[in-house]
Formats: sequence, structure tokens, C-alpha cells
Amino acid sequence: MLDSLEHATMFLHLAIYAGIALVVKLTQLPEVFMWFVGLLAASVFSQELFLLHFHSTDHVGLEGHYHWLLQLIVLVSFVSALAMISFPSSVSAAIVLSVSVLFQVCWFLNMGFIRWVPRFVPKGCMVSFVEGGNDMHGAVSTGQLTI
Repeated sequence: MLDSLEHATMFLHLAIYAGIALVVKLTQLPEVFMWFVGLLAASVFSQELFLLHFHSTDHVGLEGHYHWLLQLIVLVSFVSALAMISFPSSVSAAIVLSVSVLFQVCWFLNMGFIRWVPRFVPKGCMVSFVEGGNDMHGAVSTGQLTI
């Protein structure tokens, strides 16, 4: 239940940001509102970082490392969004923000394929589901992996 609430709040915050950003862009409001849109983007990344940090406190091993790496990517997105607010004409901040968001997209696509397409599960790992047979609460478990 709590995971669904976390995901719903992240989606709601992202939808509010996207809606306001779209309205500001389509109505060609003054540049003052772009600062507000940047602040909303930073707040989306800060909420994502906050929820990821407290969501992953009980994850250990490989899953813990996955969550830690994702938190790193989200932290870079958050800091670069703040840099975009402070320095709106900075090309480097825009590039770092774009690349970090691209990394998040690739991350979620990769995790989606690994979780839902058995062919993409790494060798030595298996998909295990929580009791009750609800497919939405499955996880990829690692076996004896040797590198």
C-alpha cells in the first residue's frame, strides 16, 4: 500500500509540474514564470530523492546498490535543476540536467524490461513474487552471481 502511495505522489507532483510548464510555454507568459517552472522541476527531483532515500533504507545487497545509484542520478538532476534556476543561461547546467534525466529514463526502461520480460533477467537471477500472487509486487532476486 505504501509503495503505491509513494508512486502516486511522485506521479501527481510530476503531472502538476508538467501541466504548469506546458501552460507557461503555450501561453508565452513572461520569463518570471520560467523561474517558477524551474523551482517546480527542482521540487519534483527533491521529492523523488526524498522518497527514494526512505524507500530504500531496508534494501541490501544488489538491490540496495541499484537504489543508491538511482539516488545519485536523481541528486545530479536536483542540483542541476537548482543550477538552472540560478544560472538560466548556463549551457552546461542544461546539458547536465538533460543527460541526468536521460539516465533516469534509461534506468527505468532497463528495470522495466528486467522485471517484466523474463528473457532480460540476468543469468543467475530469478523473478520472485510476494505471497498472494500479485504480479505488481514482484522483485528480481539474485542468486550466486560471479563476476
